[in-house]
Amino acid sequence: MKIQDLIYYRYLADCSSFTKTAEKFYVSQPSISIALKRLEEEFGTQLITRDRSSRSFDLTATGKILYNRAGEIINLLETTRSDIDSLNSKTIELGFDPLIGSFYLPKLVPNLSDFMSQLNLVEESHLDKMIDLLRHHTISIAIVGSDTSQFLDKSIHHYLIDEKQFKLCVAKDHPLAQQEQVSVEMMLEYSFVAFDHNYVQNNVFKQWAKNISLDISKVTFTKDIQTIRTFISSGATIGLMTDIVFQDDPNIVMIPIEKAPTLYISLLMNKQDNLSESQSEFNTVLYNQVTQQ
Repeated sequence: MKIQDLIYYRYLADCSSFTKTAEKFYVSQPSISIALKRLEEEFGTQLITRDRSSRSFDLTATGKILYNRAGEIINLLETTRSDIDSLNSKTIELGFDPLIGSFYLPKLVPNLSDFMSQLNLVEESHLDKMIDLLRHHTISIAIVGSDTSQFLDKSIHHYLIDEKQFKLCVAKDHPLAQQEQVSVEMMLEYSFVAFDHNYVQNNVFKQWAKNISLDISKVTFTKDIQTIRTFISSGATIGLMTDIVFQDDPNIVMIPIEKAPTLYISLLMNKQDNLSESQSEFNTVLYNQVTQQ
């Protein structure tokens, strides 16, 4: 049995057209018909029933079984190829949230110098997308920020690196800048700027805003950190950030707040991966470094 026959068959069933299937794979229509016949002979069953009047067809009961199993076989083959390519690869992949990475990578890089020539950084600020990269074996290790210290996916191991309390960020000449701590009531009269949905900080902010009954219409959302910096330092808005975002900025004051939310920094690893020797060694070194700090 040819794997390509299964690929033809799956596409044929999806589009219900021999012509479109042939065009998709740059082959003749008879080639698709021959592939279908080979499969029917291989499994000793009729896979489709044709309606000559409408030039359409339906999958038989056995045809539906093969359709589903063919999908599993093709996916398994693609995963196998990916695993083999990964095992043979000399490239080392590290996923990281660019905002988090800008704070932590300078601390980690000096101890990873042996791997730098092979290192490929995979940037992704959206936590769910990063977890998908881990699940699908695109990467095997990542440094992320999240609004929880627990991850329910059993295929992914997590190790807490750090916890960062959110603080109120205001311009140095803002009316709140001299406060040692700010209450919710003191903040509600001001407009806010916050990261948009591409960042995990957005989840934290929206939950916090809901908890304190903040009018979301008074919030400007953006994906650009420089825009946030400009809005806050100009006094136009205030913000809820961690010191990861504003490190020693002379124009911005960070003030503790009541019941501040927390950003959890974690190392995530997919231990089900078949790793190359270099990737495995890198993961071990990085794990040892972050868990011994």
